[in-house]
Amino acid sequence: ENNWGDGLRDILSRWLNKHQGNILYKDLFEKNLASTSFRLLLHEKNKGKGAALRTGIEETSGDILLIQDADLEYDPFEYPKLLTPILNGDAEVVFGSRYLGETRRVLNFRHTHINKILTLMSNFLSNLNLTDMETCYKVFKSSIIKTISLKSDRFGFEPEITAKLAHLGCIIYEVPISYSGRTYEEGKKIGVRDALMAFWYIFKYNLFPGQIVKDLKTQDTYRMSEAVNYNREIFNNIKDYCGQRILEAAAGIGSFTSLFKNKHEVTATDIDKTSLAILSNRFQTSLNVELQKWDLTSVVPVEISNTKYNTITAINVLEHIEDDVTVLKQFNSILPEKGNLVVMSPSSKFLFSRLDTKLGHKRRYSKKELKQKLEAAGFKIKKIFNYNMPGFLGWLLFIKIFNKDLIPKSEIRLFDLFARYYLPLERRLFKPPFGLSVIAIAEKETN
Repeated sequence: ENNWGDGLRDILSRWLNKHQGNILYKDLFEKNLASTSFRLLLHEKNKGKGAALRTGIEETSGDILLIQDADLEYDPFEYPKLLTPILNGDAEVVFGSRYLGETRRVLNFRHTHINKILTLMSNFLSNLNLTDMETCYKVFKSSIIKTISLKSDRFGFEPEITAKLAHLGCIIYEVPISYSGRTYEEGKKIGVRDALMAFWYIFKYNLFPGQIVKDLKTQDTYRMSEAVNYNREIFNNIKDYCGQRILEAAAGIGSFTSLFKNKHEVTATDIDKTSLAILSNRFQTSLNVELQKWDLTSVVPVEISNTKYNTITAINVLEHIEDDVTVLKQFNSILPEKGNLVVMSPSSKFLFSRLDTKLGHKRRYSKKELKQKLEAAGFKIKKIFNYNMPGFLGWLLFIKIFNKDLIPKSEIRLFDLFARYYLPLERRLFKPPFGLSVIAIAEKETN
């Protein structure tokens, strides 16, 4: 049973056949006629707005994605207003707000204030100050929306996407829009059930968001980025070996870039599209951060080879690379004499697990193996040590013995609280005999 009660499926099919997938329309910017092609994507059964949007998002190919509900409560001639903050380079996402002062149709009081209550709850949990979370006019850079893992099939899309944008720290603008809403007599379908579900989705996706981005490796990087104390203590271990100009290999979503950028000039590199999109969003206004697309196993880009770096950092990088010695030799070729390479990688080979495989790890290192490979690439070891002994024990128990394939967010937060007090002791008082990671500081040898 198709369950397409309003006949939209047949209307769209007839319309597309009439125009043979093309139509002339008046361009909103140039005021002239232009030809545009359309495709009609159909589900066998009506699955809801969120499911339709997921399919549409996957099929898009442009740089900007704008969502327009088919009931035309929102005016398509306001597209230029919605697109402007993105085209100007100010925003990653734009919400059209019905409550920012435009001329509007007077509509149902209770419906309006339920929307405002939902927005207030969403704002409280996401720490955003939106005026209209439930707006159906949302515009995205495609590089952002295509990376996000979306699950809601119905009207849960609005609170879900808002919560996940907030978790990723996206730059969101609001612009005022006009709104000519329908009454229930005119065919509006959203009801009490959808309002109650929206309350649930607000709590669910803000407090327990699950997978935020599609790529598992990026998702794991994102989860570990919330271990603020842990990351800062890694930084405290390596900061004295970092020069003024840093080349950060495989920066991920920028957890360490954000720590480096306050006192150093950083070129953050990555090859993953999701990571590059997030990096661009996070650091587009940072004067000390440059972004560079670089596959570490390929030729060094000219922009990198022509720049003088004091330090290269490779934090949780080498374990992903099959021929790690060749990459280390490339690092050596970039650095000047006595330039420093900072490496951190997973340690203890017998801890290798199913989770390592899912994360794309080729190996875990011993201190001896890492030292040998660094020396083979032309580096002299200045310092090498095991790091994070409690993490070793936790990985052994939960990942190796209990065979978990994801570290729960609650456990990351608990560990991070513990790390705040324990890890400084490792740095200041003793070096552990074993650890979850190994950190090496190496210097390029003189000729």
